[in-house]
Amino acid sequence: MNQLLAASETAWVRDRALAAGFDACSVAPARNFQSFSLYSEWLKRGYAGEMKYLQDPRRSDPQNSMPGVRSLIVAR
Repeated sequence: MNQLLAASETAWVRDRALAAGFDACSVAPARNFQSFSLYSEWLKRGYAGEMKYLQDPRRSDPQNSMPGVRSLIVAR
């Protein structure tokens, strides 16, 4: 079972990202979210526009492109 990071470790990651100039940062568990099942329909409707890389099947599950990954750092 994947163990989540302690709140202090997540805060450390977020603080470093903000110090590096990102506006926001979170750490999420690397798993399939239930709402992700709608992704293929979203693609079929053409919402990805010309961003063809979004159709790469490795995007359907973090384990497809990064086997063993436990957490994802999401920053903007």
